[in-house]
Amino acid sequence: MFKSRLGYIPDSPQAGDVVAHADVSLLSAETFSQGLLNSCVQNTVAAAYALCAKQQGIKKPLLSRMFLYFFARKAAGLKPWANVGTRYRDTFQLLADQGAPSEWLWPYLFPLYGFKPFGPATKKAAQNKSVEWTQVSLDEATVKAALAAGLPVM
Repeated sequence: MFKSRLGYIPDSPQAGDVVAHADVSLLSAETFSQGLLNSCVQNTVAAAYALCAKQQGIKKPLLSRMFLYFFARKAAGLKPWANVGTRYRDTFQLLADQGAPSEWLWPYLFPLYGFKPFGPATKKAAQNKSVEWTQVSLDEATVKAALAAGLPVM
């Protein structure tokens, strides 16, 4: 019997679980330059959020990547001026709990990265919350299944 150190026993792939081919062209999201910041997670999450809204026919503004980067670092216990990477989990949890304003309220400008967002940026954040997110196994079958279902995978 298979014993897992992670506390669960993974399913074995079954015939029919994964489609052989899926058109992922509709899953193509905008690509951003992170410049001098280690904000690749926030760039990816903002792009995925925009993609999901578009798939659902909902008109949503681009989320403030700088807002997400500041509060994800705060959630990880990092100093405001620490230019370090963050975890997807912190960013998604932030988006579920607090939301994020549009990019035009707190733009992606290098000089802003250490400043706590304020004013309309924090007041409007709740208008853009994520409804659902999940962490999946990164094995080939699971990723293919998620893509076939039209879900972005990061």
